[in-house]
Formats: sequence, C-alpha cells, structure tokens
Amino acid sequence: MNRLAIAFNWNNKKKSLVSEKNKYSNNIVEIFVERIPVLKFGNRNIFRNTKTNTITAVIGYISNLDQICNKYHVNKDDDVEIIEKIYDLVGIKFIGELEGVFTILIWDETKQKGYVFQDEYGSNMPIYYTSNGLELCISSSLKELLNRNLICRMLNMSAVGDFLITKVIVPNKNTFIKGIFKLIPHRYMFIDGKKSLTKIKPIQYAKKKVSVNYAKANLIDSLKENIHVLHEQLKSQRRICTLSAGYDTNFILFYLSEMTKEILAITIGGKKKNEISNAIKLAEHYDNVEHISAIVDDNRLDCIPDIVWRTEGYICESGLFLQYELANLLNKHGLTELICGEGANEILEPYRKKLTFDYIKKDLKSYILYIVLQKNWPERIRESKLFKYLRKPTLKIDYDFELDYPLKKNGILMNSYDIQPFYPFVDRHLAAITIALGNLNKNRNFYKQELKSVLGESKMALIFQAGGSTDVEYLFEGYNEIISELLDHSFFKSIISKKRINQIKQDLMGHIALVIRLLYLFVFNKLFISGEFDSKFHDTALKINLKDILQDELFKRNR
Repeated sequence: MNRLAIAFNWNNKKKSLVSEKNKYSNNIVEIFVERIPVLKFGNRNIFRNTKTNTITAVIGYISNLDQICNKYHVNKDDDVEIIEKIYDLVGIKFIGELEGVFTILIWDETKQKGYVFQDEYGSNMPIYYTSNGLELCISSSLKELLNRNLICRMLNMSAVGDFLITKVIVPNKNTFIKGIFKLIPHRYMFIDGKKSLTKIKPIQYAKKKVSVNYAKANLIDSLKENIHVLHEQLKSQRRICTLSAGYDTNFILFYLSEMTKEILAITIGGKKKNEISNAIKLAEHYDNVEHISAIVDDNRLDCIPDIVWRTEGYICESGLFLQYELANLLNKHGLTELICGEGANEILEPYRKKLTFDYIKKDLKSYILYIVLQKNWPERIRESKLFKYLRKPTLKIDYDFELDYPLKKNGILMNSYDIQPFYPFVDRHLAAITIALGNLNKNRNFYKQELKSVLGESKMALIFQAGGSTDVEYLFEGYNEIISELLDHSFFKSIISKKRINQIKQDLMGHIALVIRLLYLFVFNKLFISGEFDSKFHDTALKINLKDILQDELFKRNR
C-alpha cells in the first residue's frame, strides 16, 4: 500500500545512519515509505542524493512529469529523483506547478529543514500529525501515530459536532482524537530541525486562466488528454475502470477503449436500486471491454468495524459500502490499479459549494440562538439538562470538503487493499476551463451537451440524466433490536438528544444515514480510543463483526 511515516526526535540521541529502499533514519529523523508499484516512473520509494544530502519521497502520482522535466531541463527518471533535482535547482517554489494526486516529502539534511506537500485538492490520502514537544510524528496512517503514544486519547467532541453537521467529514484540521490533526488542502508542513519546530503554512499554486472560447473548444480534449497521460504512466497493458450509468465513467470508458486493447469495467450496486443493467448494455457497445458487477453483500453491515479500521475516522457516508464492495472485488481479482470518475461533479461545477453554504447558514442560526438564550435565560435554566443539548456551534469549514470527501472515500479504502486509484477529472487545467465556462456549464449542461456528440445516441439513451442511486436499507435487516438497545448507551448522551434517539427508535429505516454515522462514531471510539485494539494496529484488516462488538458492549453495560 501507499504509506508515509515520519518521526522527528528533538532529543538528538545519536543513532547510526540507515538508508534503504523504503526507509531512512539518522539522529533526528526516521522516514518510512511504501508504494503500490504500478507506475513506470514510480519505482523508488525514497531517493537520497548523497552529494546534496537531500531525501525525497512520493506517494500517489504526478501527472505532468513531462512538462516539469522540460521546464527545468532535468532527465525524466523516477519521480522521487525528479523532485530532488528540481528542489536542488529552485527550492520548493515548483511544488505549486505540479499536477496529480500526491503527497511529497522533502528532507534537506544539510539545512535541517523538511517539507510535506500535497496536491492542491489535498490528495486522496490523509496526512495526520501530532507532537508532545519532544517528538513530532507525521503519517498517512492514524494507527501509526497512536502507536507512538504521544498523547492521552480523548474523543474530540468539537470534531464530532462538526461531523454530525456536515454528515460526512470533519471539514477542518481536527480529527476525532484530541491532539491529532490533519493537513488540509492549500497548506504544507514546514519542519525546522535546528529549532525543533513545525509550522503549517499556506501554499500558492500556479494560477491558470483561460478564455471562454478556449474553454468551449478544449473541455473534451483536456479530459481526453488527462486520460491519455494516466494511461501512459501505468506499467500494465490492461486498464481497469469503474462503470456506472452516468456521464463521467462512460466518458472515461469511451476514450480508454481507443487507447488500449483490453479493459475491465466494474459496476457495484445495491440490491433494489442500482445501475448494473444499464452498465452491462453500455459495456456491450465495446469489443475490447470485459464487464463484471457485484451487489453490496447482505452482511456488509457486519463489516463496519473493518470499514472504520481502514478509514480511521476520516470519512463516513453510506457510499462507503459500495466502495468497500468494489475494493473487495478488485482485491479478489488481484487488481492493483483503477481509473475512476471521483471528483468529476466537484471539478466540473466549481461554483457549486451548495452544501458548504447551507451548513454555514444553519450553524449561524444555531449560534445566534445559543447566544440569545445564554444571555437571556435564567441561570437555573442554563444549567439544566435541557440547555446542555443546545450545543454551542463550532463549525469551521477551512477547505472544499465537498471534493475532499469523495476522494478520501475512494482513496483511503482502495489504498488499504493495495489499489492505486487514478482520477482524470481531478486536474487544475480542467478546473480552469470549467471556471471560464461559468454559467454556460451550470449543472454541467455544456459538458453533457458535448458528451452527447462524443458518445452517440445509443449510449446516451442508457445514461441516467440525473445522478444514480443505490440502497443500503436491506443491510440493516436483523439489526433493529440491537441498535435500539445500543442507542441507550451512555456514549451517545453527549452526542445526540434523548428526543432524537426516540425518533430513531420509532423509525430506524427513516434515519438510516444518521444511524450509520452514530454506529461509525461508536465503533471508532471502541477501536481507536479505548485501547482495546492497540495490539492489532499493525494489521491492515480487522476480522471482527459489528454484532460481536455491540453485544460485547451491551453485555458490559448490563452486568
């Protein structure tokens, strides 16, 4: 899998130098890197230039290596070596010019300075960090940080509140664990080894502006080029892609079919609502496409502990069940790469931010209500149980979480199964084109119109005009009683009101999305904060089902 772990020890205890394929360490820093080996120019995990004493590491992919190498007149070697060479020439200013979905580490041993960067959209993998003053730990894995025992673990109720408002993610630097933070888009980490300090700084990306005429003429060509670039970077001959009955995956499939002789297209759906039948018919239009499909297994709710274990509290949404089924299917077939349409909606509609605006507006109303009541209500009421349920809003949205969560939902789960995803729609040049189109592409209308001329009438007749849907309600069969009992657990008292709990009990199926979030939080607390599962932190998978965890907790409560 792709994994980056860095530890800085400010005690400066002398250690011998270690420089190997996947790790580097000296008296101040330990670096460990793993990569999924699918890229032609991503064969090295770490590169160390013994002359400059600079160490570089990359996880993910950089899609514009050709342009970067040409601009700075360096040979096209492995990406880690390219990064080191350009850093030696111009420092870190080139980072804002890179395209792709990546995380980059640069450690300049001579200057005792380090940098951790991600692409403009925050990559599909998280970067967590924590410090106790003597040691700084940075990692793409939350378990890696917890293994260091640098903090006293507590559930971060502010983050929980923000998560319950957005319904999918904590939209700022916080995580569910107090004292552990995540690197957010448009920021990078600066580490000063001499001063033993870390700063999170803003990063400026190269601005791209195009005219409306250019945008209209190049929208489709730009996307086609993105697919071609990613296709050329991969070592294998066969291409693997997702396929729905929507526009974006069909666009990808259409152009992939012109670039390679062998394609495997995969469709995942729910039991009652899915796009499989239309996807099968769409795949039949191509002679070089093999199509496979799967229904989300009836027992997948039992797998919530494993899903939480793999996603580590970053993202929760009902779509995780489809991604989990997809990852298991890919893993079953021994596949390690995937081209998919995540990010398309968000990049193609740059002026949307509908959810963000709604959440801020809702939270502002709650905040005004809280202030008014706090100021005017008698003290005896303010100290009552009733008032404590009027949570003081803390929502702070620091970045475009509407793009972040689909990327992380796909990326974190795929990575846990040793699968490297690629996202042709996640590209800043494409984003500049859609910004230039403005209202012409409202609700993606211009894009859809252009696609009609590309795909033709027979395929368009099978494509859903609106977003597809799936169902997860059937996963809860046989769970009503145990979930109703669980909701009386003391864990939920500070998270959700008794009135809301009673509403859920009366109509579980009408509150499925909320129940999933509550189960996710409960299981996260059990796995990552209680300490009961620390001995398994080195395991990628967690082979324990949800009912076992719930029954164990209920047994303890009822003793």
